[in-house]
Amino acid sequence: MTTKTIPVRVLTDGEAGPCIMAPVKYVEQIREFLVAQGIRFHLDHASYKSRQISEFTVFNITRDSTEEQVAKIRDFLDGFTWEIEMDK
Repeated sequence: MTTKTIPVRVLTDGEAGPCIMAPVKYVEQIREFLVAQGIRFHLDHASYKSRQISEFTVFNITRDSTEEQVAKIRDFLDGFTWEIEMDK
């Protein structure tokens, strides 16, 4: 089995508003950033794991977030990554 490194991103294609799916190891850093920026969010306190993806959780950003706030989140997440196992 091989692994692939992918970036952690803010996803904006959902109807509920932006969200961040992130490895659990980054939860505190992301939470602190969002609080410091005054960006409202709901942290899904459950964590999920699949065969291919390490343990992760979801930050649901409120729909009233601005494009500027989403851009700040994107900039902040630059360099955050996770490993995904790929079947050969």
